[in-house]
Amino acid sequence: MSNHRPSPLARWGRTAGTMLLVLGTQSCFSSGFFLIEQSVTAMGTAYAGSGALGEDATTIFFNPAGLGRIQAPELVLGAHLVSPTARFENQGSRHLVRPFRRGLGRDEGSEAGKSGVVPHIDYAHPLNHTITLGLGVSVPFGMVTDYGRDNWIGRYHALRSGLETVNVNPSVSWRLSDHLTLGAGISYAYLKADISNMLDVGGIIPLVGPLFATRLDSKLTVKGEDGGWGYNVGALFEPSERTRIGLHFRSHIDIKLQGDAEIVPPGGPLVAGTIGRPLGEIGAQSRTELPAMAAVSAVHQLGDRWNVMADVTWVDWSKIKQLAFNFDGPLPDGIEKLDWKDALRYAVGVDYRPNSRWTWRGGLALDTTPIPNSASRTPRLPDEDRLWVTVGVGYQPSPRLKWDFGYAHLFVKTPEINRVDSLGVARINGKYDDASVDVLSAQLTWRFH
Repeated sequence: MSNHRPSPLARWGRTAGTMLLVLGTQSCFSSGFFLIEQSVTAMGTAYAGSGALGEDATTIFFNPAGLGRIQAPELVLGAHLVSPTARFENQGSRHLVRPFRRGLGRDEGSEAGKSGVVPHIDYAHPLNHTITLGLGVSVPFGMVTDYGRDNWIGRYHALRSGLETVNVNPSVSWRLSDHLTLGAGISYAYLKADISNMLDVGGIIPLVGPLFATRLDSKLTVKGEDGGWGYNVGALFEPSERTRIGLHFRSHIDIKLQGDAEIVPPGGPLVAGTIGRPLGEIGAQSRTELPAMAAVSAVHQLGDRWNVMADVTWVDWSKIKQLAFNFDGPLPDGIEKLDWKDALRYAVGVDYRPNSRWTWRGGLALDTTPIPNSASRTPRLPDEDRLWVTVGVGYQPSPRLKWDFGYAHLFVKTPEINRVDSLGVARINGKYDDASVDVLSAQLTWRFH
């Protein structure tokens, strides 16, 4: 594990991270493993205009300049129940060392996507008419896929894949004029990873691989955690009372995971000597980069009751070329090529306010995948393009209290996989039929005035 001494903010971030990670597990089928579920008010419009709304403290994540629109101290508590559907259908997967015998069985695994809760906490505090402070604690990246059984067809590619992050993001906005507000923040991201797969030790034995293939399967589990620093900056332009335009950039964050690898070979501890040291005591390291992103948002008021909004978001996934682990001792390093590309998200939305208490919302979004083709897709993250259809409602019974609810259904293009594992012993070939995601969200806003 790392020997560096974390700063007070980093230690607080780890504590907050542990608290939020206990609340739930993040699910697959975000853009890559990005989780945009950071606001229920914005989710109702498919996150269209999220960097220009400045409606509540959740603007900390989407554009800290939006804090300048908040008139009184407020606390926001939100949670999103994410329920994905993703079940693998085999279409000719086979063992490459045993070409005349399939050797992979017929088990297509359990439901890969796992339901979980994505929470966020945001607080905003205006100091005066010019300066507003904010603090957001969110879960911006995460995924879990788990195929449930060690003998499923894709076991040499993935068994369980879990990645959880918590981002602590203090921010400040500075209102320069009636038409321009600037914002900035720093981030401490705490990341925890847990992945496993089977190793066909017999299949890679020189000369006699076909004889021992699938007979010496061993389970590899790697766990690691650490944190890293980043920043975000934004601007909010208000050319008129009815129009707002937001610009936002969030930096990448480099994280060097420190942890352990465990191998459970056939016979368990009785053959532990084959790896040179006791099981569970092999050091493991991996460099991980949370990608940079940028967004342009716009909101325009039509009459007294309608707002229309749009948003384009870019995510810098192309820097993620591979998933690599360096192991201490005799284990060879593990490298899994990804070759992702940058992804774009487009959203449009509308809200209708019949009176001061109610707000009704709707939105559409196209979320593109960073995975270029079936050979680059992995069962760890069977991601594809998806179309969002969202609805939402806000109810404000008093000046201090506001409730928001939202629902989203994501129509996911069928993910197809045709990939060889990193050791070259097995090809997984298939698709995930009827892939989709449902998101149900609730949020409480309490204003202190």
